[in-house]
Amino acid sequence: MIFLRTLTACILAAFCTANASAENRVHKCSSDMATGILKNAQTGRWEEGAFQLVEFTIAGALDAASFEMKLTHPASDTTFECNQLPRTNSIGCQTSLVESGIGNTFMLDLDSSRFILVYTGVFSFLLGDETSILYAGTCDT
Repeated sequence: MIFLRTLTACILAAFCTANASAENRVHKCSSDMATGILKNAQTGRWEEGAFQLVEFTIAGALDAASFEMKLTHPASDTTFECNQLPRTNSIGCQTSLVESGIGNTFMLDLDSSRFILVYTGVFSFLLGDETSILYAGTCDT
């Protein structure tokens, strides 16, 4: 009887530890491309821009049906709400457009480890002069 209790406790501890580590795993990502649109301060016209490549980390349970993910890079920390995308082995994540007017989007294909990260919002080309940037690259999944 003591053996069964001990075995059960060990199995539960291992299961809980495995779930906790999956949820908290940090993945490193780096962009291979960076492009976007920006408003030229001198002419007031919108132009295509080239931007610096970035490296960042993401933390979240990438194999869960729905989860919160934190993206961290030198300029900012951004929290995304994520879901598994139907009929794919990919995740799609967005910031809360309703609260912030910002529609940042992160998509990651878990098979190829490729991602697209878009920083944009209603105050970019639509209503203002904020820059919109698209990054593409890979993560260590």
